[in-house]
Amino acid sequence: AGAALTVAARNGDSKLYDDFTAAYDRAKDADEAGLYLFSLADFRDPELLKRTIGLIDSGHVREQEYPRLFSALLGNPASRDAAWSYLKAHWDRLAVQVTSFGGAGAVVALGNFCSVATRDDVTQFFEKQRAPGAERALRQSLERMNNCIEFRELQQANMRTWLQTGTQ
Repeated sequence: AGAALTVAARNGDSKLYDDFTAAYDRAKDADEAGLYLFSLADFRDPELLKRTIGLIDSGHVREQEYPRLFSALLGNPASRDAAWSYLKAHWDRLAVQVTSFGGAGAVVALGNFCSVATRDDVTQFFEKQRAPGAERALRQSLERMNNCIEFRELQQANMRTWLQTGTQ
């Protein structure tokens, strides 16, 4: 069911989003609720993803779900920047919840970024803010970002050449 909901969400519109939200609200147990909640993070429309982030402020999301929800939002290229902005703006309140289980949530998912500017932003942010229990996860995320940045710099010209050659 989870895979089917993910595929549907990635191709879904606001009507489907509303259907998933309603299903989340009336879920019979935590497993069913989780399927719909994390599917809400798979949509591609930035406005719908802002609504998903807004569920946190509305009290619709249990605190123990924060790490996985932020991990999903940071894993989705369409919501990555908005999720990071939200985390920075609300870090003092969210720090313990999103870094629980040794950083297995939002801090690990920051490694999905692949730009120098964002890596530097993450580095500067965590020089001033604590990430209780997620120090190792932060180091690993920065390493993943650095690896991605390096790989892109090394291979971007090759990829461009290959694409140009392949279309002729």
